[in-house]
Amino acid sequence: MRRLETTLAVLMFLAPGCAGPGIPPGADPGTPPPPVANRPATTRASDQILSLERLRNAAYPLPEANGSLIQFTDGKFRGPVVLGSLEEIRFIILDRVGRGDLDGDGVEDAALLMVKDPTGDKPEYTLWAVINQGGAPDPRGVVLLGEKVQVGGMTIEALKIYVEVVRPGPQDIVGMPTRRITESYKLLGNRLERADTFR
Repeated sequence: MRRLETTLAVLMFLAPGCAGPGIPPGADPGTPPPPVANRPATTRASDQILSLERLRNAAYPLPEANGSLIQFTDGKFRGPVVLGSLEEIRFIILDRVGRGDLDGDGVEDAALLMVKDPTGDKPEYTLWAVINQGGAPDPRGVVLLGEKVQVGGMTIEALKIYVEVVRPGPQDIVGMPTRRITESYKLLGNRLERADTFR
């Protein structure tokens, strides 16, 4: 009789509402847990950066090619930019990159320098504004800085590109410019326009 009473006491302890540790009251221990909702895949921040490698291996709408996209490899292009042309042109992209927001979307864009005919007597420097499209370079604007110039550092502040240049002064010897100024440029749509001379 005592054994029967002990058995009934144990069954009452395991009745619904006291199903045991780890199981909420009223739950069926045999019911599988609800499915876990899959979170959408997140994009790594590094995938959104305009790395130097991506900038040096992008296609640029060169003015010499009437705006046609010319593919660069490792920051270099050599060959005719117009189909059927016998003239070979060389371009290189310098490692100097200015970084900051150019179009007001809060995403870091880039400014870079390209040199035409880098080993010739009159290398031409061009400044490019490159918009960040999810980590992919989107060249939007270009401006010719000139031949007889020396180009220093670049920064992007307040949606403007600031470039330190040395240009020929009125008393300078040819090939030895001494007039140091900081020029600024602003992207307006697909055009890169001169904004002001001094920061």
